[in-house]
Amino acid sequence: MRISGRGRVALPGGAGETLKFAASELARYLRRITGRPFEVDQGAVAEGTEFCILTSKELSGDEFRITVGERGCSIEGGSERACLYGVYELLERFLGCKFVLPGEEVVPFDPSPLLPEGRWSSKPAFGARGIVEDAKHVPEDDPHSLLEHKRSLLSVIDWMGKRKLNRYFPGSKFPKAVIFGLLPEFRKRGIELEGGGHHLPLLLPRSLFEERPYLFRQSPEGERVPAGNLCPSSGEALDIVARNAFEAVVKGPKVCLYHLWAEDLPGGGWCSCPECKALSPSDQYLAVVNHVARKFLERGLEVPVDFLAYHDTLDPPRERPEGSVWLTFAPRERCYAHPLDSDACPRNIRYFRALRGLLQRFSPERAVAFEYYGDSLLWGSVGVACPSTVCADLSAYRALSLFGLQCLIFGLHSFWAYGPNLYAFSVTAWEGEAEVERVLGEFCGAVAPGREADCVEALLKFERAVAPFLTYGDIKSPGRPKPDCLEKPLA
Repeated sequence: MRISGRGRVALPGGAGETLKFAASELARYLRRITGRPFEVDQGAVAEGTEFCILTSKELSGDEFRITVGERGCSIEGGSERACLYGVYELLERFLGCKFVLPGEEVVPFDPSPLLPEGRWSSKPAFGARGIVEDAKHVPEDDPHSLLEHKRSLLSVIDWMGKRKLNRYFPGSKFPKAVIFGLLPEFRKRGIELEGGGHHLPLLLPRSLFEERPYLFRQSPEGERVPAGNLCPSSGEALDIVARNAFEAVVKGPKVCLYHLWAEDLPGGGWCSCPECKALSPSDQYLAVVNHVARKFLERGLEVPVDFLAYHDTLDPPRERPEGSVWLTFAPRERCYAHPLDSDACPRNIRYFRALRGLLQRFSPERAVAFEYYGDSLLWGSVGVACPSTVCADLSAYRALSLFGLQCLIFGLHSFWAYGPNLYAFSVTAWEGEAEVERVLGEFCGAVAPGREADCVEALLKFERAVAPFLTYGDIKSPGRPKPDCLEKPLA
């Protein structure tokens, strides 16, 4: 199909916000590619229309199908969001566009491009493909910083749509003014929001401690203390947490998952009272999560609540989670020089074993892996590359049938410092399996056109060079352990 002359992008009647946005994006990029105007028409899709975009009952979820004939091209999706993904796929696969980093895209000029005839279908390997953003670097009382962050987040949202990422979690300390101001941008790309964060201690106000110390945890020394989480054996404490969690959810933007995360500590935040002492941190934490999940449903709030397997809650709890409880697996101190399932890495063997144990309690269909491929804090803002590990990790998570993935970033800095990691994450989160050389070839084709082979070779050498610093968690850790896992060759 030769794209020539003035063009039309047709939509069926009753198209929603995301479908209209998909059509406007296709028309906008076709104008940039060909230098000629393309119009969007909504109503009956007329015969002979050059492009049409519509949902199809033959497809489901984020699955889409591109069909190119002699005189027309159709993009169908199982949802309006899937149609948007189909538009970006058409632009990248057949028209030479590249969307590898936020704000950095390649759009070629071709006044009469040729689309090959045929039919192509695609669907995601993971149902949830998310970005988590930590906003510690954004002072909420500085208007200039808030404006700059709003601009940078807009570019990240745009990149997420183009990379087929469908969830965004801003964390509990994220400036609310920024999120509320960008809700229309999330909506028109079909990106769902998640809520909550490390705010369990905030749900039990510290002001209650003086009059009701029994609500709070007991230290190993036998003293009630206002620091840490709570006493999970106190029904009153659990009810207060559940009420405040409910209020936090209903007063904020609509969310598809609520992260009820404990205080961000390596350990020591749980209760040692006689009733709790026999319970592990995981057991105490699940008691809180289950209680909040039940109270949500009792009050008609059908938002799932997650259990964060992180630090001292990586061991599986003894009890079963409620049906609306999800698992978020966050192996922060793992080794990133090797894939998580590598037999060559003692550190990762422990984490992978923990994940397998957790999946005996939690259904993989309600499980998400939280990864740190773009964590500026973990790696001290130092640029590192581990795209080979990213591709291999996601293949391992897929083999375990996990429903979703998340990747932590710290604003645009993460894309400058860890761009190859984040691009590899976006590609493999959709495909499930991806060869790192091919992924890096696509990345380098956009950032270093004409020098792709040299760029790929340099990135792979850099990955091997920084590997010893990625074996023990936080790159700034004093007295770091010997990287014994590097005595065997890297995968």
